[in-house]
Amino acid sequence: MSAILDHGYRHIDTATDYENEAQIGEALEECMAAGVAREDLFITTKIWISDYGDIEGACRESLRKLRLSYIDMYMMHWMVLPLDFESEDWRPTTPPFYVLWKQMEGLVDQNLVKNIAVSNCTIPMMVDLLAGCRIKPAVN
Repeated sequence: MSAILDHGYRHIDTATDYENEAQIGEALEECMAAGVAREDLFITTKIWISDYGDIEGACRESLRKLRLSYIDMYMMHWMVLPLDFESEDWRPTTPPFYVLWKQMEGLVDQNLVKNIAVSNCTIPMMVDLLAGCRIKPAVN
């Protein structure tokens, strides 16, 4: 809270995997109660690989923990396609990234997030994602 109120920080970076969204949400609520306008803050959080099966649910849980009505930037954290190494053909355990990205675009359409982005995305993954996306990633 001191970083926002005393030092003017306005970009807050968090992630499901950092396990700090609830604490950040509490601090954000206190800062907004102290007069910091929500529009003056830029909040980034990231979905973790284990939540790729329910992107909207994961986003809504982040919103709940952060005590916000929208996220400024929602990122796919560590673009790694989880594989089932127990299967004979090492089958992916989630849909391909272009399918997951459509779900990310849906979050923008629902006004749950303002921007969507990727984190640690390789060039081949990015080329695949860009080939079918409607909303390009804001950053990598």
